Amino acid sequence: MKELKQKGVMIQAGSIRDVVFGLVYLVFFGYFLLVYPFAFNFELYMHGHYVSVVIGGVAILAYGLLWLADDGWRGRGQGGCLVLLLIAAAYLCVPSYRGNEYLVNVSIAGVCLILLRSMNLDALCVLLIIVAAGGVLELVLALVPAWRSFSGEAVVLTGSLHNSGVLAVFLIIQAPLLWYAIDHCSRKWVARRGRRVRNILFIPVALLILSVGVYSKARVAIFTAAVLGLLAVRRYLKKNLLRFPVYARVLTWILLAGAVFISGYYFYHLKEGSSIGRLLILDVAFRHIPDHFWLGTGPGRFSWYYPQWQAGYFLAHPQPGGPFFLSAGETYVAFNEFLQLFETFGLMGSLLVLLSCVWFFTAESTKSRDLLFACKATVVAILSCCCFHYPLHQNAILLILALCFSIVAAVRENVALFSVPAVSLKSKWLLSFGVATVALGGAALFTGCRQYVAMERWQAIRDDDRTPHNALKKDAIGCYARLCYDGKFLAEYGAFLAQDPADLPDAISVSEASRETFISWRSIEDLAYFYLEHKQYACAISTFEWLSGYVPNRYRPRMELLELYKRTNRPDSARRTAGFILAMPVKVASDEVSEIKKEAEIMLKTSQ
Repeated sequence: MKELKQKGVMIQAGSIRDVVFGLVYLVFFGYFLLVYPFAFNFELYMHGHYVSVVIGGVAILAYGLLWLADDGWRGRGQGGCLVLLLIAAAYLCVPSYRGNEYLVNVSIAGVCLILLRSMNLDALCVLLIIVAAGGVLELVLALVPAWRSFSGEAVVLTGSLHNSGVLAVFLIIQAPLLWYAIDHCSRKWVARRGRRVRNILFIPVALLILSVGVYSKARVAIFTAAVLGLLAVRRYLKKNLLRFPVYARVLTWILLAGAVFISGYYFYHLKEGSSIGRLLILDVAFRHIPDHFWLGTGPGRFSWYYPQWQAGYFLAHPQPGGPFFLSAGETYVAFNEFLQLFETFGLMGSLLVLLSCVWFFTAESTKSRDLLFACKATVVAILSCCCFHYPLHQNAILLILALCFSIVAAVRENVALFSVPAVSLKSKWLLSFGVATVALGGAALFTGCRQYVAMERWQAIRDDDRTPHNALKKDAIGCYARLCYDGKFLAEYGAFLAQDPADLPDAISVSEASRETFISWRSIEDLAYFYLEHKQYACAISTFEWLSGYVPNRYRPRMELLELYKRTNRPDSARRTAGFILAMPVKVASDEVSEIKKEAEIMLKTSQ
């Protein structure tokens, strides 16, 4: 009787844990899907990761409290998860690291992975179904305005993700989870006709998802849909494939190879300018692999390094008629997650990622075969998108990846080729680690709330058009004291200070500090004009030259350089810049471009 009572208490504790951790995961997923979709944002005035830190502090605190409350849970080899959670909590407690937006969001995905690993399989399946419903929600949000296209109006399908390509990729990644959710529910509710009901419900939804990709000309989504289709065909023909004659199998592979070649040619020319731009990114990034070969640039640092690499590339190859000239753009990601992972983590980290994939795809299960297939197909879709897109920079997809890995760990029946051993610690150590988790979770929550309040106050200051600038400056100084580690905030604060000419030296100093951790076109352009306004012409010239190298097909930075060369009595540089402007091809015709070319032509004529 006593054992049954103890078992009932354990089941109740497990149910509470599932509910709490499931709610935390769903809060994160909803926030990432509807409000804060991207793990890195180069645009100023976007600071959604401060909310993530607050929710993450709550999650870590809840984990620690439930750990201390459940003796049975502490004894089931969860010591390793607790150690990893302690590391994440310690990171979130240090405000100076929160300026690394991408690393914060990856840490949050890691916290969610640890929470999910502590849940039972039934609860994870419920989360999977809810996540699949999120895909349906995005599909509905995308299709609601689509009716306007019937009246001839151009409609861009974005849902809540702000980008048609991102939406198409997200929906196609969701397709395997949606297939399993419909299959699971139909078999549970309509047992006899479950498969027929599943086909009736899933096929129209799948066609709608594919139509979104085709309508948006989302090449990555269409490619991933083809990969998933081949995966489904392989699954259903796996048992009968060996029955076909050898020539039939060889012919099949030849046809597939031909289809891949033709599709690649078509997709390349579908958006040729975009394709050339991605080849440029690969070329520039590959040149810098030896710079950080073993350990990489570090998480979240590629977006700081790459603009400098691209600027250096075009400053070293100043050819207005070059193949990459018109395709160069304001870029911060590699559009190839495998390359960016190698650049970020180096050889050592990439090997760990590879081992994780081997562990994942070698999992087998007879009891949960369909569930395992859905999770593997989802990760295959993510990896397919990684070839030409940036799915690992989308917060919701990071959480889907964490959910798939957690489910595979729960359903796995075979022995892995390798695995991380379960850490079993003594009772006093488990208790000590639990107390430390509560303390660090509380500290992360407290400091996170302080930073969030400061950021909210800063956004209110930024949007306040009625209060005099000098009155707002006092409150802004308080925000600066708490957010001075965030490079993006420093760029914004420098622009705020520059509104008062008396504060221009401080604005330059703050913007220079921002450049050490955060780089975007707008932040560097602001700094160039600050230099110009403060008559620091040498610094202004070097900064405008950097901008001309980063996105070489833009005319305004070169026009500013032309004026600066004339102002500083550098006629040779001025003539060279004017000649370059006249030789530049026009990417987008405008009155401004025409005026700049006329001024450059006049300058060349008058200087002869």
